[in-house]
Amino acid sequence: MSLASCTRELTAEDLTFAEDLARRAALAIDNADLFSQTQRAAVTLQHALLPHRLPDLKGWDVATLYRPSGRAEIGGDFFDVVDLGDGRYVAVIGDVMGRGVDAAATAARLQVAVRALVAADPSPRAIAAGLDRLFELSTEQPLVTMVLLALDSARDTADVLVAGHLPPLLVAPDGTPSRWAGTVWPAFGVGAVDRHPEPVDVPRGGVVVLYTDGLVERRDEDLDAGLDRLTAVLRHSVPEDREHLEIFLERVARRVRRVGSARHDDDVAMLAVRRLE
Repeated sequence: MSLASCTRELTAEDLTFAEDLARRAALAIDNADLFSQTQRAAVTLQHALLPHRLPDLKGWDVATLYRPSGRAEIGGDFFDVVDLGDGRYVAVIGDVMGRGVDAAATAARLQVAVRALVAADPSPRAIAAGLDRLFELSTEQPLVTMVLLALDSARDTADVLVAGHLPPLLVAPDGTPSRWAGTVWPAFGVGAVDRHPEPVDVPRGGVVVLYTDGLVERRDEDLDAGLDRLTAVLRHSVPEDREHLEIFLERVARRVRRVGSARHDDDVAMLAVRRLE
């Protein structure tokens, strides 16, 4: 950094000013570089918490989507699909309240816990009871919302258990969307609750969409407005997209976030399953 004057001789005060300005500029550049490194590390860690590969489901198609908010903080969104090896599967999507390393660490522990509980007893009711017990034994008391979805290749129904989470959306074969109208049980972390699943019909060609609140929640509007927006986007989806779930989720997420307010402050996670025709 150089200072020069054609009209006067520089003084000691000018030197002091130049040194202070240089320190401020160097600090700003260093902070910008540190933020970029932190953001890259956060995104890398967040993706490491998500499954690298989903199993091939007999009789079902499955796809997932994750989009970070762009902030350097790590989120607590997670999803997984467990293959039981006999034509049955358990899908889960969840959201740990809060942000940062603590939320991400809790999400990682929950993923491992869900897989262990599925191995012991894959029924959603048993999994939920096991998670309540886990929280009782834990010194930490985070609030966690979750949807458990039990699938069977021999049935055109799925067992759904919703714990404090946004309700799944069901897309009929003709493209008509509807909100799942079953019980929304309390979130995990509030104490033991006898939660039990409820069946939902998923006809051939039907799609079940699970998602976290980052997809629909906006700071300046009611949550129902976000759900209505998502439902409207699903209503106008085309059959070709629904037959290719990865494309379907990408286009739905893009269209939902493009409508209305541009302020999106949370990560987006989605998981969809389609009953094959």
